[in-house]
Amino acid sequence: MKYLHPDSKILGMTVPLAALVTKDSCGTGEFLDLIPLASFCASCEITLIQLLPVNDTGLQSSPYSALSAFALNPLYGRPSKMDSKQVARKAIENLSEKGREPGRFIYHERYREKIAIYQEIFSASKTEILKAWNDIKSPLHVWAKSQSWLPAYAVYTVLKQENKDRHWKEWGALANVDMATIEKRWQNPKLLEKHLFPVWLQHQLFLQFDEAAQGVRALGIDLKGDIPILMNEDSCDVWSRPALFSREAVAGAPPDMFSPSGQNWQFPLYRWDELAKDNYAWWKDRLAVANRWYSAFRIDHVLGFFRIWACSLYDNSAVLGWYTPGEQLTPSQLQALGFTNDRLRWLSEPHIETHQFEDPVQNIEDRELRQEVRAIIRERLLEQIPGEELWLFKPEVRGEKDIHTAGLPQALEGVLLNKWRDRCLIPHATGKTISFTPSWYWKDSTAWRSLSPDEQQQLETSAKQALTKSEKTWEKQGHALLSVLSASVDMLACAEDLGAVPACVPKILKKLGISGLRVVRWYRQWDKEGSPYIPLSAYGAQSVATPAVHDSSTLREWWEQEAEQDVFSSFIKKKLNPQWNPETAALVLNTLAKAASNIFVVQLQDILHLRPNYYSENPADERINIPGTVNDFNWTWRMPQSLEALEMDGALKTAIREIANHRKGKSGK
Repeated sequence: MKYLHPDSKILGMTVPLAALVTKDSCGTGEFLDLIPLASFCASCEITLIQLLPVNDTGLQSSPYSALSAFALNPLYGRPSKMDSKQVARKAIENLSEKGREPGRFIYHERYREKIAIYQEIFSASKTEILKAWNDIKSPLHVWAKSQSWLPAYAVYTVLKQENKDRHWKEWGALANVDMATIEKRWQNPKLLEKHLFPVWLQHQLFLQFDEAAQGVRALGIDLKGDIPILMNEDSCDVWSRPALFSREAVAGAPPDMFSPSGQNWQFPLYRWDELAKDNYAWWKDRLAVANRWYSAFRIDHVLGFFRIWACSLYDNSAVLGWYTPGEQLTPSQLQALGFTNDRLRWLSEPHIETHQFEDPVQNIEDRELRQEVRAIIRERLLEQIPGEELWLFKPEVRGEKDIHTAGLPQALEGVLLNKWRDRCLIPHATGKTISFTPSWYWKDSTAWRSLSPDEQQQLETSAKQALTKSEKTWEKQGHALLSVLSASVDMLACAEDLGAVPACVPKILKKLGISGLRVVRWYRQWDKEGSPYIPLSAYGAQSVATPAVHDSSTLREWWEQEAEQDVFSSFIKKKLNPQWNPETAALVLNTLAKAASNIFVVQLQDILHLRPNYYSENPADERINIPGTVNDFNWTWRMPQSLEALEMDGALKTAIREIANHRKGKSGK
């Protein structure tokens, strides 16, 4: 779908769909709520609505942990539109009442309640649905035949329900299947009614999203989607198409100032070589489905198309991760520098001095517990180097998970985890071949500090040479993948390019016309003293500017609890109130709206701060997600008042229009 506002400086709003509240929504925000939202936006001169991902995530609240790359989340359907016989009227009314209650919602409870309503509607209409299915000219049949992903999803969904939502790895003989097995179950007439429920439901969801997207576009507003780069391992796609995914490592992100241990997402890596065999058809199909509704899309973690941070299957953290693809150091290279096999073992395997674990053991007061802990360490985890007071981890210890499950007291577990991570080089075994990459904290390791200055310089030079070669590989891969994918649809491509960004990334994005992301609080000159902010005028038109994202605090929380109040001295030449209020919100947003970026998007929460009656008592309650945590809080924020109430708030609309005017350069304030 073509983007409506090329080369215009527009104001957009970012919103999680479930957060919307209207008089018609049932339990949470729904696809059809986008139409009144778009009407409100049009009256405020907001011309883009950006959604978080809307794929089916089952009982998991994170929209980035989908069960399917194609299927829509049933949470966002409107049951009353499907219930022609009104058999579920009472249940719909009850759920609608719950949805009007203030505060967050329990995701898995709301998901189950909505599925139960759909099943009631389906059961009452089963005869008509079966008739439509058997009519090759019916809309249901025609649509289903055009969705190549649908049979596997239907089979997967039924099996997951029969296995009480357990991971497909626990499905016994059906854990490892091929497409022939899936097709056989799909064609089994005895399973038709079971498979037909998810087919019918997805058709209804597609129709409702179609209606919503068309309604939004008719109001002159672009709808921007979000395409997660990775798939949940417990997903239909990984289960049904295992050849496309690697099982040798999982994806994550390297350590940074916010996550010293990095992020281990536990999502499988792609096998790009396999995807290339049919010219990335699976990815193209994903984008083609998105193109049905969106005129712009956000490429989640675009750095992963160039290279991705791989983590061991046996680690919980991402400290000992490595970039793949990437140039590695070979034993012959290192031996040429004078590093013998013994010294390579010193560099790549943690060496633990006896006192480093025995001292904490001796501090355990209970004698029996002390003996038990010592036995666990010596019998299950560590082995002594003969004749030395040095210990190595046993070969059967594969990673942090093995240390964690050994049953040690927390303090001792922490000691051994720190030692496990204490290595200069990370060994990689491929068959009988071993190679090495520097660990993220290699210069903080015991082994690095033991090297002479000359050895350190030689090792660093070799690592830099490998990095230079890797960057050429990353540039080639990123260009190849993104050029094919972005050219396959006519949506405007925008990239989430946060993190440790290789030099080739902005160059390739610019070449391909893909807009990068500028999060104001993080878009700084980090290599200079004081980390000054980059001027708004230097953002570049081909970019998306925003003051906050779903993984950060809101602008209000950042202002009051995380940042000093003079941080905006680069943008606003006046003393500002340390307490966030509507006046400060307006001043900050109007100022940031002057960014050179063609698109300036603001989270709904930050927009609502333009009026005092929409503030939560605690600003932390207004954020969407806290990375690295799994709980009932994340992804469940809801609007404090309905869209109908916002529509009546003339002062809010006026304040938003002022931001839009600053985007256009029309305001003199």
